[in-house]
Amino acid sequence: MNETRYFLLWLMPPILQNIIFIWLIENDDLIQTPLLDQGISLFIQNAISLLFAIFFTVLILALGMDFCKKIGARLLLLRSDYSVKDDIIKPALLVGLVVSGILFAIDLFYPLSNPYAFVVIQGGQQFFYRLANNLLSVISYGINVFLFWFAGIALLIRKILKNTSRDSAMYASIIFISLIWNIGMRAWGLGASPINIDLVVQSGVSIILGVLFWKKGFETAVLCHLIIVFIVQMAALAIHFLH
Repeated sequence: MNETRYFLLWLMPPILQNIIFIWLIENDDLIQTPLLDQGISLFIQNAISLLFAIFFTVLILALGMDFCKKIGARLLLLRSDYSVKDDIIKPALLVGLVVSGILFAIDLFYPLSNPYAFVVIQGGQQFFYRLANNLLSVISYGINVFLFWFAGIALLIRKILKNTSRDSAMYASIIFISLIWNIGMRAWGLGASPINIDLVVQSGVSIILGVLFWKKGFETAVLCHLIIVFIVQMAALAIHFLH
């Protein structure tokens, strides 16, 4: 696959996610977002948001791909020496199942707030749109965190500390960004960043996915993340109906 097709392949899911999210804003009472300006129609505001999201995604994806090339991260679909089964599906499925099992085991003893399950277990006719939004958001997460932040900060570390190996720089980047990202998300959503089991678990999952990204490739890490989110959401839905 050439770079243009590769770029478009990963650009389309975040754009589709934003379109679905806009539809949810207009049709789902459970999803609310503050208006930019009460004097501007919701349609215009959503159009502006979509254009901004497209511009932001194009920028982050382009920079992220460049960072990955420079640091040596694997973008498997741009290569010819990979096996879909052995390099992508098998490791993604194995790690995805193990991580999902660990999450369920932890939840038995220390109940998690489980942000992935929220939009699913609420029910309603928008279920499949919410599920699609969540799954597509995994790809957006991969572009932002794996390509841009993990690879970008690793490059920055190597520029500052000249003798740092690529492995050391990447592992340091993965740990640092995983902690900062999850603390930041909790601070944004809660107005504080308490250190609790959710923060530890989410950071741990992020680190595992980061290592998989570095060792096996971007596509493998994204597929693994999709598997984890899908399993957790389906389990949450089943538990919801059983109760």
